[in-house]
Amino acid sequence: MKNLLKLSLISLGFLAATLVRAEDPQLLISQAAQDADYILCIDGGASNTQLRVLNLWGEELELYEEGFRSGTMIETTGSNRNKVGEEGIMQAFQALFGGLGFDSGNGIGVPFASVASRCAIVAGITGVSSAENREHVLNVLEEQSGIPRERIALFSDIELALELVGEQGAVVIAGMGSVCFAKVDGESKRSGGLGHLLGDKAGADAIAFDAVRQALAEEYGWGEPTSLTARAKAFFGSEELTSLVPAIHSGELTNDQIAEFCPVVFDEARQGDYVSQKIVNSSANYLGDMLSRVMEDVYEGEFPVVFIGGVFKDADADAYIQSILDVPSIRSMDEDIEVIPQNMARTSFIPEVVRNTLAL
Repeated sequence: MKNLLKLSLISLGFLAATLVRAEDPQLLISQAAQDADYILCIDGGASNTQLRVLNLWGEELELYEEGFRSGTMIETTGSNRNKVGEEGIMQAFQALFGGLGFDSGNGIGVPFASVASRCAIVAGITGVSSAENREHVLNVLEEQSGIPRERIALFSDIELALELVGEQGAVVIAGMGSVCFAKVDGESKRSGGLGHLLGDKAGADAIAFDAVRQALAEEYGWGEPTSLTARAKAFFGSEELTSLVPAIHSGELTNDQIAEFCPVVFDEARQGDYVSQKIVNSSANYLGDMLSRVMEDVYEGEFPVVFIGGVFKDADADAYIQSILDVPSIRSMDEDIEVIPQNMARTSFIPEVVRNTLAL
C-alpha cells in the first residue's frame, strides 16, 4: 500500500511537472506583463546575452549603460548555465542590470531601478529546459533585476521561437551549435542539437573546427591548398598553426574562441576559396537534412521556417538559407508544401513574440 501511495504521488508530481512545462507561453507572457509599462526582452545564449526594452506600443526604447546611450540593445556575456556555470550567469545579469537605464519617453535616461516596479521580463535562455536550470536562472533574474518572479516569463529560446510559426512550422537554430525543432499536427519534433563532438556540422564551433583542421592539413602537407591557412594564422596570432594543437587539446584555446573564426570561413567562401565553400556547403546540407527529418509528417499547406542564431547573420545569409532549402531531401517533398523562410538572426525574435502575444 505504501509503495502504491508512493507511486501515485510520484505520478502526480510527474503530471504536475508536465502541466507546468506544457503551459501556454502566450498565457504566461500575458500574466507576467499584466499592468506593466515596460517589457524587458532578454535573449540569452552560450556566448552572449542581449536585452531590449519595449513600451506599451511595442516600440524598442533607447537604452543607457552607466548613463551613456547604448542604442536599443545592450549585450553582455553568455547566460547558458550548462556553458558558463552559476557564476557566469550571475555575472551576465549583474552586467545587464547594474548600470541600466532607458528613455521612458521624454528623451532623458532614467535609472532602471526607479521604474523596476512597472516592468516585466520575458526571457528566452538556452539551457533552461531542465527544471533545475530553470529555477536557478529564475532566482538569479529575480535577485539581480528586483522584479518579482510572477512578473518574469522564462522560457528556453526554442519555446519562444516556436511561437513565431503558428500551428505548424519549424525553427532552425545555428549558433554555437545547431538544432531544429518543429510543430506538426500538434506534436513537437526535434532533430540535431548534440554538439560538434557528436556529429554537429553546422554550429559555429563545428564550422570553425573544420576550417582549422583543413588549414592544419595544408600546413602539414597532406591537405588541399586553402586561403584559410593564412587567415587562421593571422586570426589566432600564430606563425605556425601546429603550435595551436596543444592549446586546443588542453582547452587553453577554448571552443568559444575557435568558434569566432566561423565568419572568416563564410568570408573566404564568398571570395572563392574552394575548401571554405565545401565547408559551408556541407553545413547547409546538414541543416537541410535536419530540417527534412522534422518535416516527414508534413503533407500540405504552408510551413514557416524561422532561422535564428549567429551563423545566419552572415552577409550572404539569404543565399545560405536558400541552399539549405535546396537540399534533395527537402526538394523531393510533396509539391503541396510551401516552405516560407524567415531569417530572424539579425535581430532578437523575442520582441516580435511579445508584440504578437500582447497585440502591441
